[in-house]
Amino acid sequence: VFPCEPDVGLVLFTPHNDIADVNPDTAADACRPFFRRVQGDSLVADTSFTARRDFRLREAINPFKQHSALVSLVTERYNAWRMARAQKKVQRVAPGALTREQRLCAAHADSVFVENYALCKLLVARMARECAARGIRFELASVPLVYEADDVARLQAEDASFDPGFFDRDLAVLADSS
Repeated sequence: VFPCEPDVGLVLFTPHNDIADVNPDTAADACRPFFRRVQGDSLVADTSFTARRDFRLREAINPFKQHSALVSLVTERYNAWRMARAQKKVQRVAPGALTREQRLCAAHADSVFVENYALCKLLVARMARECAARGIRFELASVPLVYEADDVARLQAEDASFDPGFFDRDLAVLADSS
């Protein structure tokens, strides 16, 4: 976006999917680039997805999709089915239990999601630095995991340590430090 010379960069952090989506092992679609942490807080783009069979197949089908509404429709429906199936696999949670994202707001966080969230924060901090270096105002907003008091009460009944304001406070600290 930098060639477009924006005045403001806005990141809307949605823990519902952003935390899973930074890791190919937890993302619904792993056929895309990901960032990996190397040597402390350095980031490197991992484009190894281009060697995957599903990516090569997608690239082979793309010219046909461009010229056929039927091929495009079939491909879109297949991808939607595949992503829904992958999302179910990622979200395996017992009924009434906290999701992996919600457990980050409690005392018993999933270690993979703790690492994913740390990578999210590293990426946000990098975005803030890149914007600052170009004189672009950077804004960070967080979407709450739960909105309703009934939902908060239900989650706290599942795990008394559940803190619905966790992401707001934690990302505020990140924003203030950036």
